Amino acid sequence: RSNEAPSRLLTMSAWQHVIRILPTSIAGAASTACVVFAFRERWMFIGVQGRSMEPTFHHGDFLFVDKRLRFDSDVGDAVVFRSPLNPRELHVKRILGKEGDVVSVRAKRRLTSETDRKQLIARGSVWLEGDNFDVSSDSSRYGAVNEALIEG
Repeated sequence: RSNEAPSRLLTMSAWQHVIRILPTSIAGAASTACVVFAFRERWMFIGVQGRSMEPTFHHGDFLFVDKRLRFDSDVGDAVVFRSPLNPRELHVKRILGKEGDVVSVRAKRRLTSETDRKQLIARGSVWLEGDNFDVSSDSSRYGAVNEALIEG
């Protein structure tokens, strides 16, 4: 029985230590959760897939995106947006026109008799195209994109 007392003392001491550091650990975890939440609300880290933005961005590049800039994007800016064809997918394209602008829609197939046409961009929309015109699936395929789909 004399052997039980010291181990019981060690156990109580260990619990006292846990009780002492628990509030600090909970506060640390809560602080970390707040930082992660704030980070996710403001920033996005995404990987580039495909060749549509070459030579600016290449397949496998990673982009650190400020979500606040979705409200400040202008013609010439590259943006991350939700695909109008599949909102679960994020894409990167360049803004070529904003509401009220008239853009020239180029024919994707070079060997057809299809000519360029003009497109007036509707209110609340943007015209997005990839820098690598020949391989980009963009507004020339699916039309102007609602600004609400821009993520940053």
